[in-house]
Amino acid sequence: MKRIKKWLPDARPLVDHPNYRRVFIGQWVSSLGSSITMVALGFQVYELTGSSFWVGLLGGFRLVPLTVAGFVAAPIADRVDRRRYLLWMEGCLGLISLGLYFVAENRMGVSWVLALAAASGWFDGMHRPAFDALMPRLVPKDLLGAVASWNGLRGTVALLIGPAIAGVILATFGLSVSYLIDAASFVIGLFFLFRVQGSFRAEGASVGRPKISEWIEGFHYARKDRVLLGSYLVDIASMIFTFPHALFPEMAKNGIFTLPATWAGASSEKVLGWYYAATGFGAMCVSIFSGWASRARFHGRAVVIGAIGWSVAIGIMAQVDSVFSALFFLAVAGGYDMVSGIFRSRIWNETIPDRIRSRLAAVEMASYMSGPLLGGTLLGAMSGTYGIRTTFGMGALVSVAVIVGLTIWLRPFWNYRAAYSSSTND
Repeated sequence: MKRIKKWLPDARPLVDHPNYRRVFIGQWVSSLGSSITMVALGFQVYELTGSSFWVGLLGGFRLVPLTVAGFVAAPIADRVDRRRYLLWMEGCLGLISLGLYFVAENRMGVSWVLALAAASGWFDGMHRPAFDALMPRLVPKDLLGAVASWNGLRGTVALLIGPAIAGVILATFGLSVSYLIDAASFVIGLFFLFRVQGSFRAEGASVGRPKISEWIEGFHYARKDRVLLGSYLVDIASMIFTFPHALFPEMAKNGIFTLPATWAGASSEKVLGWYYAATGFGAMCVSIFSGWASRARFHGRAVVIGAIGWSVAIGIMAQVDSVFSALFFLAVAGGYDMVSGIFRSRIWNETIPDRIRSRLAAVEMASYMSGPLLGGTLLGAMSGTYGIRTTFGMGALVSVAVIVGLTIWLRPFWNYRAAYSSSTND
């Protein structure tokens, strides 16, 4: 039994820390709703335009407001009670889901979908710096490794279940119901966040209006720290050339991969749900057995290995013939991405002072969101010229080459050792 426990995430954050448990449950439910909307948005845009380029452009419409809002919100979140601030942002995100429901119900055009996607990106950008900065305040520092594993598991279970549910909902009930479920998930998230107790104003928080120098301080800190810089750039390099989500609707609609005879009648909506869920399944498997991550020390190397593993698995996925082979390699890619994500989270939470945590969280958000969103736009454009298989193959080769180059350049990142590790898993 003890041997098994060593591989499972440390349960102490959930058992011993009620505030973290409440945030975990509430955010898991809202993440589940958001993952349903993620599939629905891509499906809706492809149905309206018939183009993977437009599906990829959907990511661009989210990226710009998300990034700008993140940097606008960061110094604000470093001087206010982060829990109260998050309550407002969650409410706004729920209202946008209701807007998407209205657009789908009334069969409005793609411009309305893109506008609401941009609004969603804005409030998501306002939300994330404060949320990421809240996490290290909910548990002692020696449990941050376990928190990274649990946060990864929370997100990956949502990414696994959400797309699978979305495929069934789209095929059975239609788009509008998908968005209505997302709106309900934000209500549940608000309930649990409201029950979090205590004040969560940053230590040594400034007063008055944010100053331009505060933004500059966050950028300067991120730029001069080569460990942080490596964690940002390696993740961007792995995603920008190989992120597959923008091509999933085309892959499902056009039958790029063959189905066995017994599954030949599966609708394209269900196959689409499988594609989205596959990476979540692989990430979930790694999260469940991530107890070892709390004891690992060389976090920079783990991030690099995870990023390269993701890129290689995506490249191989595009060259197979059957749907199930493609799903297998998507799951492998998701597992490697979770390894990268767990150790990036640990580096950030262990090394950044609380007084500027939200500002650095904005930089982190820009890094882990820009790769997938820009990658979706890039690959969506490339697939029209080169085809899906060649696009992913070229992207994987370029991604690995850039990651290796960054690793050679940023040696302190490669050699980074953990500041904290957990020796128990009770």
